[in-house]
Amino acid sequence: EVNRWVDSPTDRVVRTSGICYVRSIRTIEMWLAMAGSSKKSAARLPVPERLLSNLWRKRAARRAWFRTSAGTRMRVLYPGRPSSAAGPDFRDALLEVEGVGLVQGDVEIHVRQRDWKSHGHGRDPRYNGVILHAALELDASSTELQSGHSVPIVSLAPLLYDDPGPDD
Repeated sequence: EVNRWVDSPTDRVVRTSGICYVRSIRTIEMWLAMAGSSKKSAARLPVPERLLSNLWRKRAARRAWFRTSAGTRMRVLYPGRPSSAAGPDFRDALLEVEGVGLVQGDVEIHVRQRDWKSHGHGRDPRYNGVILHAALELDASSTELQSGHSVPIVSLAPLLYDDPGPDD
């Protein structure tokens, strides 16, 4: 069968065409074990955007620091409130950015940074309030908004391992 849900009291996994998608933060360890427990092999497994959004919501503020792809350190004080409306995934996030201070605005989550362009966000004024683009796979050092401004990009890969990050 193409789509099959496997439920238990603590796990929720969907299997589509023989590929297992984790639908719960609690099953990350099982998912990584299926990948051979290596960060390189896990990065090649398909990760649903919904899982990345859950990781951002639950783990981003617990991480000491992120580094943007341009090298700037930033810390998440509040990941933002999830949005169910059209527009960015998280609203009113609060970040502490090295050399800038506190920054408040929206956060957009993607599996691949290039999804920003393929989803048309760079042409959509609803995304002009985005202060951070977070993705599992990065292509460039920043993301271009419709307004012409650029926003930093951070990798979500450390959140897959619940790594608290560097304290430096």
